Amino acid sequence: MAARRARRRLGPRGGARRGVPVPRRRSGRLRRAFGPVGAVAGASLLFGSLHLANYTGALAAVVVGVLLIAVVGSVFGALYERTGNLATAVIAHGVYNAVLFLGSYVAM
Repeated sequence: MAARRARRRLGPRGGARRGVPVPRRRSGRLRRAFGPVGAVAGASLLFGSLHLANYTGALAAVVVGVLLIAVVGSVFGALYERTGNLATAVIAHGVYNAVLFLGSYVAM
């Protein structure tokens, strides 16, 4: 019964983004409220803050790291806005992570 209610709340295809359930009827709320630029900026700051646990050390270094990730998130957001397809942003994120991983591996 609870699973049926959860499915109803999330829509027929779910609507989970990276394991976080997001109801489909709320998708695009940022864009409607703030326009595409404001939505990408807000989502990018959220994206950067979600990576906060990746950084340790001095506060300034942590803030710079999160802001750099937010800039990368804005590129992914702009890519999504341009194409209208979330898969392109997800693939770009995967390619970005692969390049970082390979760069770290080569540096060792």
